[in-house]
Amino acid sequence: MKEHQDASRRLLRVENLKKQFGNLSVLEGVSFSTEAGEILGIAGPNGAGKTTLFNLISGLLPSTSGEIYFEDRRITHLKPYQICPLGITRTFQIPLSFRRSPFLRT
Repeated sequence: MKEHQDASRRLLRVENLKKQFGNLSVLEGVSFSTEAGEILGIAGPNGAGKTTLFNLISGLLPSTSGEIYFEDRRITHLKPYQICPLGITRTFQIPLSFRRSPFLRT
């Protein structure tokens, strides 16, 4: 019974999220939620706002409006260093081959 209760717990909730850069509206009215054990994919063409959405959730960018909750705690406008200990962070893609990476010696 406990496993079922944990599996139905809402982990992430995004409500009417909006992000504008000046007069350019990148995201508008984005809402969704995920529960424990659920996998959610975000897909769209280049420029659709996928990375911006992840930057808002992880605290890298502030939203223009809307709310973000993680485990029913409001994380809207928290900084990445405040969100990370809660269990949300992001990594950055480094599009270099290993041979050309500045981090490896040849």
